[in-house]
Amino acid sequence: MESSVGGKENETKDKISFGFGGAAIISNCKVNGFLTKEETITANYLLNDNNVNVITIYYKDNFVVFRVEQLSTDIGFEFDEKNNMNSMNIKVNFKANYEETNATIPIFTKDMIEYFEQKLNKEVSEQIRNIINMEREKGIDFLHIRETLELKHPYKYEKNKDEFMNLLQKCKINIES
Repeated sequence: MESSVGGKENETKDKISFGFGGAAIISNCKVNGFLTKEETITANYLLNDNNVNVITIYYKDNFVVFRVEQLSTDIGFEFDEKNNMNSMNIKVNFKANYEETNATIPIFTKDMIEYFEQKLNKEVSEQIRNIINMEREKGIDFLHIRETLELKHPYKYEKNKDEFMNLLQKCKINIES
């Protein structure tokens, strides 16, 4: 915006910034919650098969940053004798590349690589468990797990569709990475 006051040219610039900081959870045409940027990335683990995330692993006073990519999930279901869904099994596959570190110790030893692998698996699993728990708490299937059930088990889906959210809230979640 430019303005002229008393014959002098004063330039004032109003800066408007816009960015995406997450995602809204919408159900029945109403906003029922909000996912942070980090939660949105995790939700995409379950919605898409090609995501990138950065995870920092701390070891004593050192950190190592990994780029997690080519992440895919396979969701399976287990049922009781009445064909009610009683557990959900999520198999997670991903690649992680070393990005940077401030480490002053050797980090590329067999023990340290095993340590980082274990920590990365735990972190990805925790993120997925947290986003599924959010879905269960809100009672909104924003991760489209119902659709996955329908595609993989059409007959059992018919048995479970009316009580899906209740069953999802009660079912056991197993995550393997």
